[in-house]
Amino acid sequence: MSLSSVFLPFCRSPRSPSRPTPLTPAPESARVSALLKAALCGSAQDFQEQIHPHIRCVGFPEFTPHNREELFGFFNYLLEVFAEPQLTIEELPGTAQQATVEFCVRGRHREEFMGLPATGGQLQLCAQLMVRTEAEVITDMWICDKRISLTTTTGSVYRLHLPREQQEHPLR
Repeated sequence: MSLSSVFLPFCRSPRSPSRPTPLTPAPESARVSALLKAALCGSAQDFQEQIHPHIRCVGFPEFTPHNREELFGFFNYLLEVFAEPQLTIEELPGTAQQATVEFCVRGRHREEFMGLPATGGQLQLCAQLMVRTEAEVITDMWICDKRISLTTTTGSVYRLHLPREQQEHPLR
């Protein structure tokens, strides 16, 4: 099912136009992947065009953005939490109005995240990012099925994975 995997530092090495783009399940999934990559590179350019000014966000860790600027702020916050971040994105089947990607961001834990003070260990956040679009603008965004793991500097591993029934899910 994995059709696209991308690892940071993709910010420094954009895809060459001569390289073929991997096949994707739906054009919207590819667009969401590209937007997520840009956001985690600190680029707000695409947000102005592709995100509704009053986007509805649900299920975000830490805080829930209420508009386009706060959503971009959330992605900037992730850049602060994860030093030297690595990102993987798997595009999942979708429709013309709804897209889903599975993403994982991993890096050295250098800022407080979800109540956990910075540890210097390896922190990983994996989740499904689902969006709904109208007139090619993203109007709704959900983060579902969140899984967090921390490997401390001494090698201890801690995991948090809420069962699906305890998470807000837009398709119920």
